[in-house]
Amino acid sequence: MREYQEVELGGIMTTLKGNAFKSSLYVKEGTPIVRASNFTSDSISTDDLLYYSDDEAGKFHKYKLRHKDILIQTVGSWQSNPASIVGKVVRVPKQLENALLNQNIVKIVPLENVDSDFLFYRLKDESFKFYNLSTAQGAANQASITLGSIRKFKIALPNFDVQQKIGYILSQYDDLIENNLKRIKLLEELAQRTYEEWFVKFRVNGVQLEVGQNGLPEGWERKMLVDIAEISNGFAFKANQFNTDKKGMPIIRIRNIPNSNTNDFTTEKVNDKFLVKKGDLLVGMDGEFYINNWSGPKAFLVQRSCNIKAVDKFYHGYLSQAIVKPIKYFEATISGATVAHLGKKHLDTIEIVIPPKEIDNYINKFNDWLNLKINLGIENRLLKESRDILLPRLMSGKIEVQKVKEQLETLTIPIQKAKIKEASKEFKEAVLISVLTERFGSEKYPLGRKRYTKLSYLFHRHADNQIADYLRKAAGPYNPKTKYAGPEKIAHQNGYVVDHKNGNLTGFIAGQNIVVAKGYFEKYWSNDYMNWLESQFKYKSNDELELYATVDSTMIELYKNDLPVTVENVKGIIKKELEWKAKLEREIFSDGNIGRAIGFLPTIFNY
Repeated sequence: MREYQEVELGGIMTTLKGNAFKSSLYVKEGTPIVRASNFTSDSISTDDLLYYSDDEAGKFHKYKLRHKDILIQTVGSWQSNPASIVGKVVRVPKQLENALLNQNIVKIVPLENVDSDFLFYRLKDESFKFYNLSTAQGAANQASITLGSIRKFKIALPNFDVQQKIGYILSQYDDLIENNLKRIKLLEELAQRTYEEWFVKFRVNGVQLEVGQNGLPEGWERKMLVDIAEISNGFAFKANQFNTDKKGMPIIRIRNIPNSNTNDFTTEKVNDKFLVKKGDLLVGMDGEFYINNWSGPKAFLVQRSCNIKAVDKFYHGYLSQAIVKPIKYFEATISGATVAHLGKKHLDTIEIVIPPKEIDNYINKFNDWLNLKINLGIENRLLKESRDILLPRLMSGKIEVQKVKEQLETLTIPIQKAKIKEASKEFKEAVLISVLTERFGSEKYPLGRKRYTKLSYLFHRHADNQIADYLRKAAGPYNPKTKYAGPEKIAHQNGYVVDHKNGNLTGFIAGQNIVVAKGYFEKYWSNDYMNWLESQFKYKSNDELELYATVDSTMIELYKNDLPVTVENVKGIIKKELEWKAKLEREIFSDGNIGRAIGFLPTIFNY
C-alpha cells in the first residue's frame, strides 16, 4: 500500500447534477434524456427512453453526456430491490453520446491526475454500495443520497500509472463481456428471422413452399403447445425468507429472466421440481412477459413465471422461437386492473407449427444457435465473477498490478489477433452489398445491381475516402457490367441476400442470415456511415446516383491534376472513358445537371 494515498472523492473530482426536464416537452424522437430508471447494472438501456426535440435540447448543452461519462443514481430503492438500488454506478454507452442528464443522477468528472476507468471501477466496488446505503435517507420504498455524502467517501488512490494499469485490466473483462453480448444479440436476431422465414412465410432457403387450404405446406401440421411441452409454474415462496446475502439457494423472479442474473436468495426448502437448469425456457407472467433461456446458475423459480420444456428435447431450440409471437400478442392485448397477467387459459390456446421429419436438419439449427447463446451467457457470468473477485484485490493493493496485467495480455492478445485478421476485399464487399440490400431494398422494390454499385461507390467515398479502380468503374458505366461477381456469390452462398422479383423489378432482398452480415459490418465500419448514406440518397433515383458518382470521380481527377472544376472539364474526362462516353447523350448528364452536381458534392465530400 506504499503507492496508495487515502483521499476523499471530493478532492479528486467535480460533479454535475442532472436537470429537471419538463415532461410536457417530451417528444417521440430527438435527443434522448437519460433517467435513473434507464440504468442497468453497468450501463444504460435504450429500450424506454424519453426525448426532447433537437432544437429544445440545444438549450441544455451543459447537460449533454459523453461516451463513458460516470453517473451515480442519487434517488432509488433500498437493498431489497437491487435493480433500482440507490447509489448505482454506470457509464454512458457510445450510442447515448450527447444524450441529456436528468434529475436524480449526478455526473462524476475526475480531475486530470485521476484515470476515469480506475475511478469507475473503484466506485463499482461493494464498499461504495454499502457506504451509500449507510448514509442514505428516505422512506421505506425510496432512498436518496446527497452530493455531500458522496464527496466524503474515502478511497485509496495509487499513482497515475498504477491507476491506468488497474483500469486497463478491468476494462479488458468488460470488453470481452460486451463482445459476447453483441454475439448473443446477433444469434437471437438470426434465430427469430430464420423462424419467420421458414415457419411463418414458409420460404425455406429462398424457396417458397406451396401452401394448402389449411394454410400449411404439405406434410406440416399444427399442435397445441400443451400437447408438445410441459409447462410448470414457479413456487409461492415466503417473502420474509428472501435475502441478498447469498444465504440458501438463488431464486428467479420475473425481473431476473431477461439477463439470466439474480442476486436474490431464499433459505426456504422446496421440491426440486421448481429448480431451473441451464437452457430452460422461462416466461414472465406479470406486466412484461419476458422470454429467455436461462444461462445463470441453478435456481428456484418463483411464482408468476413458468418453465416451458419440450416433451421431445429435439424441439427445444425451435420452441424457444415459436412461442415468442403468441406470447407477445398476449402481452399487447391482455388488460388488467393494474398489470397484465398471463394465465393457463392463454397458454392453452397457443398453436405451434410442426414441420415434417424431412427438415429435421433445419430444426436442429435452432438448438445449435441456442447452445452457443447459452455458452456465451455462461462465459459472461464467469467473466463477471472473475472481474468482481479481482476488483477489490486490485483496489486494495493486495496483488501486484503489473503481474496481473502481463498475465491478462498473454491471454487476450491471441484472441484479439484472431478477431482482427483481415478479411478479403470480396468478403467485405459482400457484407456491404448485404447491408445495402437490407437498408435500401424490399420485397416491393428489390435492390438492383445498378443501384447498389452506385450506393457502394458513394458509401466508400464517405467512409474510406478512397476509391479503388473497380469502384471508379462502378461509378459510371452506361451499361454496368458488374465488378461484384465474387462478392455477390459470397452474399448469396452465406444467405445474406436472396434473389427476388416483383413484376418487372428484379434484384435482391435480405436473406435469412442478414444479421450475421450486419455483425461483420459493425466490425469493418460504423453504422453512422450507413445512416449517412441513407439520409443522403435513399430517395434519389438511379440516374441521380449515377450522376453524383460519375461527377465525383471526375472531380477527384481534376483536383489531383490541379485543373479547374468546370462543366467542360468534367465532360472532357467522361468523353475519354470508353465506358462512360455514352452518358453524355442522356438528359441526366446535361450541362445543367452536371453543374448542379459540381455545386452539391463539395457539401458532402472533401477534395
